[in-house]
Amino acid sequence: MSKVVKTNVWGALAAPVTCVAVAIATFVPCMADHASGACTLRLLSYNVHHCEGMDNRLDCSRTAVAIRREVPDFAGLQEIDVGTTRSGGVDQASELSRLTGMHATFAKAIDYKGGAYGVAVLSKEKPLSVIRKPLPGPEPRVLLLCEFTNCWFGTTHLDSGVCKGDVEPAHILSVPIISNAVFQCASGGKPVFLTGDWNATPQSRLVKEMEGFLKIANDKKMPTNGNERRTIDYVTVDARHAGRVTVKEVHVTPDRMTSDHKPVLAAITVDTDALSKGLSAIEFNSNWPVRGKRVININTVVRVNQIEVSRDTNRGKDEAHKHSVEDVETFRKAVADAIPEAKVTWSFSWRALHDQRPNYVAIRKRVVEYHRQYGDEITFIPGAYFAPMYNSRAQTNHDIHDGLKLVSEMVGGGYRPRSIVAGFLAADNLRFLAEEEGIHVAQGTIWSQYGIDNGDGDGSISYPYYPSREHACKPAQGKSDFIDCVNLDGWTCDFLCARKFGYDGGGNSRTGVGPIETYGRMGIENGLKESLAVVRSHFGDNFKRNGFGWIIVNWEICLVKQYKPEVTAMMTTWLREIRKEFPDAIVPLMSEFGEAWRRENPNNDKLDYRFVQRGTGLPRILSEANLEIRWYMNRKFRLATLRDWTKNEPEMIIDFTRYDLPAKEPPDASVKKPTRNWSLINRINQKRRRPEDTPIPFSGLTAEERDLIKKYGVGVKSQ
Repeated sequence: MSKVVKTNVWGALAAPVTCVAVAIATFVPCMADHASGACTLRLLSYNVHHCEGMDNRLDCSRTAVAIRREVPDFAGLQEIDVGTTRSGGVDQASELSRLTGMHATFAKAIDYKGGAYGVAVLSKEKPLSVIRKPLPGPEPRVLLLCEFTNCWFGTTHLDSGVCKGDVEPAHILSVPIISNAVFQCASGGKPVFLTGDWNATPQSRLVKEMEGFLKIANDKKMPTNGNERRTIDYVTVDARHAGRVTVKEVHVTPDRMTSDHKPVLAAITVDTDALSKGLSAIEFNSNWPVRGKRVININTVVRVNQIEVSRDTNRGKDEAHKHSVEDVETFRKAVADAIPEAKVTWSFSWRALHDQRPNYVAIRKRVVEYHRQYGDEITFIPGAYFAPMYNSRAQTNHDIHDGLKLVSEMVGGGYRPRSIVAGFLAADNLRFLAEEEGIHVAQGTIWSQYGIDNGDGDGSISYPYYPSREHACKPAQGKSDFIDCVNLDGWTCDFLCARKFGYDGGGNSRTGVGPIETYGRMGIENGLKESLAVVRSHFGDNFKRNGFGWIIVNWEICLVKQYKPEVTAMMTTWLREIRKEFPDAIVPLMSEFGEAWRRENPNNDKLDYRFVQRGTGLPRILSEANLEIRWYMNRKFRLATLRDWTKNEPEMIIDFTRYDLPAKEPPDASVKKPTRNWSLINRINQKRRRPEDTPIPFSGLTAEERDLIKKYGVGVKSQ
């Protein structure tokens, strides 16, 4: 969305005049330039203060004059009374309709003083359809969206955001509801224009979150609140259509008498030719604060063989028959049915990018369409999760470079991935991504993996960090070993299950939110219980400990056909249940999350993650209900304790991985001489594969070790 002209040409308002009734004409509001394929719309946002001026005089005629002076095609009005005793029983929406000659659509937020109070849309065209959605708050609010021939137009009036204790501000809880509604409307191909009094300034958390799916048209430096001289009223367009519109004129009328807010107008030209060609891709957005967020990342893998360890070698079954465009559509629909605005990262293996069989050609085409439709990211996966286990660092870098180039060519239009899905990467590969490819987000570690599949890589922390040049599992200690690539886990695990080696005890150490380890092993009912319990751990008390919560899951497309249809449907159920319990949960791209975290954290100095989890007690896994595990993860170390909380037993240290000590990765591997273990293990490791991994009390640490952890407030008394 470009802005061509910004003007404020309004002088003193003329004295109020009596308006006569104007006949309402039904027509399509659009000043069209047929030669250029453009359509200009005048959009108004106005909090009318129930038509009561600053002189305490109720006067719908005066409000109508202020509206008509802007000559709007659409007007979004807030603080409208319908039949209240405060406003003399007048239906203000109908009265303003009569006085302006425009159609009125009202949405009630609350019952008030014998009538209703809410928002309204005035329009030259009669709406084709109307959506009214209640919004949360101490004083409930409402979102109103009206469909017209060429667009959707709507308005809302958000809560001020005042809250007490740990309660999330109501206007923040409204964001996913508004985002969902805007996304669904925009998916039909028409631009969505949303206006309103948001009770929040451009620098606020609310506005930054709203800008994740809306582009603000009015000048954010022009005050809209007459008394406080703040910008809190907005005219916006949905992000998917922002590239199709140009702001020709914006102004805030200096009327300080008619209401306690000023009318805000934006004249917008819509490129109708471009609209006829379909939606543009949703813009990448990482301009939001991680703190205070509950984030879910969804990745998926398209491949030909189960484990393509190199360009021409695989260590698994052929899976081509488990890949069809219908499988891809089933998976994407499962996500969209739960959270329409959710974004997915699609990673293609080397062979999946080259395979010319009809199913892979169709899959690639469909996923490119998803990039445009949903804003999904498309990227490359080297070595089928295990690139460093079977390839030299130089070969993996070469594969990454060529794979990313193939993805760019597949998508076209100058597209460039912003992240990579990799399973495991060596430190040199992460450095190559940052310094040579300009990619600063990688799923480059699988936290706690040991004794599963074709590679081991235990030793890292489970939340975002910058890796060290010494070892990919080690957080960088300073400038000398810093790699500017945010390293992310691939699957969020149940911490109690993750302490185990492989399948010891009949469980699976990777159990958490992954489909194979949960639904595939535990069944649908218990799998859903387990995956939701893991989410609650991160989005509940641990959210408070860390200031944000993060869940990441990876679904291989082959699983859609491999498992029963009910399993893929569980993705929908899982996401819906999360949104029901945590309505502020968002599903951005992995790269958007990583870049947002990177913007807030220029280094690892502030890393201080803390987690507490009690076992779920569900069958067929080793998440014992009587056990409690605590994790401390920071730049200098990770440390875990375990205790039987039902017996009030003292905690025992089951993992103490020191990052302040030197670390070294294995030498280069090859297909003929693979190197399985890329773990970082020193003092004590949770998998208990060595005699020195026997759990110890805090008193079993050396004085130097106790001093180290004390700097982070970790010790017996802090438990």
